[in-house]
Amino acid sequence: RGLIKPWYSLDEEQKAEFPHWYISTFSKLSQNNLNDKYQAMLTMYDMSYLIGLCEAEYVMLCTILEMLFGIEHKDITKNIVKGTSKLIGKNAKEKRYIRNQLVKLYDVRSRYVHDGKKIPHENLFQLRDYVRRTLLEILNREYHTFDKSMEELRDTLLGIFYKKD
Repeated sequence: RGLIKPWYSLDEEQKAEFPHWYISTFSKLSQNNLNDKYQAMLTMYDMSYLIGLCEAEYVMLCTILEMLFGIEHKDITKNIVKGTSKLIGKNAKEKRYIRNQLVKLYDVRSRYVHDGKKIPHENLFQLRDYVRRTLLEILNREYHTFDKSMEELRDTLLGIFYKKD
């Protein structure tokens, strides 16, 4: 019914090999030129593959989005949904789809954190895809370096403009 289909599907063997692809891709980055926040986000993403507990991995992946879009604990879900969809969505239809999915995915996180509800693996894979695409887009826009501010990227995506004194 007009839903956007995943760009790829992975069988169990490919899922097991994915971390090796990821590590070889990102190992090309110069660790000396990464700003602290991007380095922390990459480290958390790497660690999310090593834990082996779906719920802990899921919370780590949500934390990465919170690191990028969190502003003084205000409207965190709204900011994650809006910012991520604007960052990785290619057109209006895809942005709307991503927004709807992220609301559901973040609700799954909240149900786990507050009620202890299990997180389905398919939700983990979908969230991991959005976080991976977010990290890659930050890299593509060169906000991973010390030369650019990730807060500037966040504020631009969220439509936050400050008056100059």
